[in-house]
Order: sequence, then C-alpha cells, then structure tokens
Amino acid sequence: MDGSTQLEQELPPELAARREAALASLRQKAVKREAGGYAVMAGIMSLGPATQGGGRLGKTVHYARLFLIAFAMLAPNYLIWRLLL
Repeated sequence: MDGSTQLEQELPPELAARREAALASLRQKAVKREAGGYAVMAGIMSLGPATQGGGRLGKTVHYARLFLIAFAMLAPNYLIWRLLL
C-alpha cells in the first residue's frame, strides 16, 4: 500500500490527470488567499509606526483623536440642552 485510496488506483490515467490538475488549482488558490492575508497584515502593521511619528499622517491622527475626544465631551451636553431645556 502506497497510501493512495482504492478510488485513485481505479481511475483511468486521463481522469487521474484531471483530478491532480483540479487539486493543484485548489492548492494554488489557497496559497494566493493566504499570501493576500499576509500582505494585508503587513500593510496594517506598517501603519502603526507611521501614525506615531511627526509626519503628515501622525499629525492627522493626532488631530483626529483630539476631535473625537472633544466630540465625546460636548455631544452629551448639547443633547441635554437641546432635548431637556
């Protein structure tokens, strides 16, 4: 026994070749999908240090954080004044 199933041993050569081509295609799709995931993670991981620096992106992130903090402090007060007073 070489590890192949009984079904593989009974297949004609042209069907076995088609089966192997289909399995290789599935493996190739899985590898491409995995590589795409690694590329996305590498891109996201490189954004972290860029947002901490003093460059353009770092300043944009800093001001966005300040805006969100101010909004979180002022929005409830505005809603109370608008709805209850």
